[in-house]
Amino acid sequence: MRKVTREAVRCFMYDEKKTIGNTTILVEGQVTKMLLHGNCIARTNPDKGGRIEISDAGWRTNTTKERLNAILDYCKVGRIYQKDFTWYWKGGEQFPDGWITVK
Repeated sequence: MRKVTREAVRCFMYDEKKTIGNTTILVEGQVTKMLLHGNCIARTNPDKGGRIEISDAGWRTNTTKERLNAILDYCKVGRIYQKDFTWYWKGGEQFPDGWITVK
């Protein structure tokens, strides 16, 4: 895992506003967001008890997958992997479009 990913996830999990390279952590009231190239790929949702939600934001890149996997590793809820250009996670489920709640 790259240093920027490790630091970005730490800031995201502890609600610390920071920009590290192409990744920005925003804290807006009770919502913390992780943006990659300006696209929100993770957020906390106070309406769902502070749960963490993730999305590829339409960009299934290696960097997006690395950032999301770092969050999933932190939460201990599986990993995203790719086979034949298709993203999967957990027990082989196809990674869905849109937002999914992970924790």
